[in-house]
Amino acid sequence: MKYKIIFTLGYIDDEEAIYRGNRGDILIINELGEYYDPYFITLESIKGEFTSNKVCYLWDKMVIVHELTTDNILKSIFELEKWLFQKRWIPLKDEDIEKHYFPKEDWIVYEVETDNVDS
Repeated sequence: MKYKIIFTLGYIDDEEAIYRGNRGDILIINELGEYYDPYFITLESIKGEFTSNKVCYLWDKMVIVHELTTDNILKSIFELEKWLFQKRWIPLKDEDIEKHYFPKEDWIVYEVETDNVDS
């Protein structure tokens, strides 16, 4: 399966992005042209919010990575596919993509191809 991973606000592995530890401006496009909007986060970034007095920490479409780098995000696509994210998440509507992720001129696009053709 081929995917396009889009960093809608552009992206360079800089210290600020890694320090912040979360990223919600990424889109995944599958071969059918469906857009998904995962939320990438590190455990370190939620430590302060996930205290012992909380039962759980919830965030829609959350993907936890060790470090928030381009390489880790791209590698996570293989695991997301195995987890069948396309069956668990609802694709975005065109109007939502335009409203929240445009202009396209800022987009940085990577292509990832996995071995699994049955996703």
